[in-house]
Amino acid sequence: MTGGSIAETEANFDIIVEKLERKQAETGVQCLWGTCNLFSHRRFMNGACTNPDPDVVAMAAAQVKKCLEVTKKLGGANFVMWGGRDGYQVRVPPLPMPTNQATTPSPVRHVLIPLRGDAVAVAQCLLNTNYKVETDNYAAFLKMTADYADKIGFTGQLLLEPKPREPTAHQYNFDAETTLGFLEHHGLIDRFALNLEANHGTLAGHSGEHETEAAAARGKLGSIDANRNEAMLGWCGRRPPFPFRVPAHSVARCHRERACLAPPLCVPLSCAHLVCVDMDMCVRARAGTRTCSRPTPRSRRT
Repeated sequence: MTGGSIAETEANFDIIVEKLERKQAETGVQCLWGTCNLFSHRRFMNGACTNPDPDVVAMAAAQVKKCLEVTKKLGGANFVMWGGRDGYQVRVPPLPMPTNQATTPSPVRHVLIPLRGDAVAVAQCLLNTNYKVETDNYAAFLKMTADYADKIGFTGQLLLEPKPREPTAHQYNFDAETTLGFLEHHGLIDRFALNLEANHGTLAGHSGEHETEAAAARGKLGSIDANRNEAMLGWCGRRPPFPFRVPAHSVARCHRERACLAPPLCVPLSCAHLVCVDMDMCVRARAGTRTCSRPTPRSRRT
């Protein structure tokens, strides 16, 4: 679907969006939330919203702009941003650079790591990362996102999804408390809530229940991305919770806070865009509430 330019890519994307609109009309399935992939393409290796290259930041802004428009068009109840590449990789360079080895100068926030032979790897390093500048730039990007949402009349929730690591060694939205503190520090606490994934909590050394309670205590529980909540995995498990094993605590909090509950089932539209359209656990609107999903036993599905 990716084209040779932003305009061509967006034109291709619009073709997919028209098909999604028709399927929504046919099935009654609604768009729980939209998001965009700011982590898979190699251009985002050193960050998206915090990348030191302004061209990459501009590309990220173009994707967010288009996906916000599409989410509004599909009636999405939320728009989620996950900063998977916005952070750093290592605390210090694992190896020094030999003074007699000729290399190409690296960006400010990186160090060149010699590998076998003449091969060289670029590593994001805390020593070369201006933490304040990057988080300030991240906040500025989020403010522009919120302003554009207002401009186009998007009335859904804007959500950040905390995760401590993967693919970077450290992500700025480390956990619920860190992310809420970041939003409050930058004056964005009234514009964003949280989309929580249970195994992101376990990666941070907490639990899915802890993260749910931390967000709910601040009135910022926007949505739960319901996966296994399995502390023994040691990584972020994307398997949906079948049998439905989301802790009753989290489900009760969702209903009490009138937040969204969704399994991690997304239809990928391209490596550049993702729109969450839940085709397995039907996402249906309930009168007087935000869009919520309800699990249906396999034996009863039509």
